[in-house]
Amino acid sequence: MLIAILIIALILAFIFTTNPTIKFHLGYGAIFFVIAAWSTGMLIANQNNHVGMKKVATSETQTIKSVSPKMDMLLYKNHGNGKEKVYIYDNKKTTKADTSTKITVKKADVKYASVTVKKYRYDYASGMDNMLYAMIADTSTITNRHYIFTIPNSWIVLSTDQGAQLQKVLKQKQSQIKAEVQKKLMAAMMKNPKLSKKEQTAIINQVKAQVIKEAIAEVQK
Repeated sequence: MLIAILIIALILAFIFTTNPTIKFHLGYGAIFFVIAAWSTGMLIANQNNHVGMKKVATSETQTIKSVSPKMDMLLYKNHGNGKEKVYIYDNKKTTKADTSTKITVKKADVKYASVTVKKYRYDYASGMDNMLYAMIADTSTITNRHYIFTIPNSWIVLSTDQGAQLQKVLKQKQSQIKAEVQKKLMAAMMKNPKLSKKEQTAIINQVKAQVIKEAIAEVQK
């Protein structure tokens, strides 16, 4: 509507200011010039400062899986100047890599990892604004996003470089894991010769978890 008001006001301003036969033609012309100037100002304010608009958000949450089949982890890759990070999750899905994207990673006492994606855009602030700025304002473009990762306390967060290094370190520690497992099992069976398979498995898992913990600390230095 504002464009129509602007066009009509300019036409009428021209007609009145150029037609001296009309009584008070200059006064009417000035009024329509003011209306045209107001319309122009409102259009510029809408485009530059989103006048007549409000920010609205849509939110979607989904459960995610680790990118590694052997270990629960969330990976990220440094982007741009190094301060920006692109997170990788599920089947190699990635977060957006731009300055309008915010990413939050938090650990919590949850069973499954999830990501909530909030998308923000501008919409008309009222019905009147809808009428004024119809066909002018952009109400479809996403202005910014916020990814909120909520992961279990047991998950680890590593860069892609650290993830690759961790695989190498764990491969090198295989002999250490076997030696530690044998040592722990022998010590446990000396105390309890009737050690059950369940108890043996628990000892093996405990040793593996400790070695993995040490490996993670090593690559995070």
